[in-house]
Amino acid sequence: MFNFMKRQREKETLPTANYDDEANEIAAEINVLERQLAATPADGEIHKALMLAYNRAVKIYAKSRHHRQHIDTVFIKMDELRNIIRKNL
Repeated sequence: MFNFMKRQREKETLPTANYDDEANEIAAEINVLERQLAATPADGEIHKALMLAYNRAVKIYAKSRHHRQHIDTVFIKMDELRNIIRKNL
């Protein structure tokens, strides 16, 4: 009868190492894209790729205990990128 509660508890106890690995990968991808953006600030494709990476990072960082404190920084970077995109339009 309460199997659904057991399944939910099992999902919550999954190891966070997978999330940490994903968070490290997305952080490396963001660093590469930010360097590319610094080199060519008018490239719209880099803007798009970086915004998508930021959106994925927020979701992954929320699940990772080690990267959770970086969520605010990602939101600030997203706002800055939106301002850059608006200026280029």
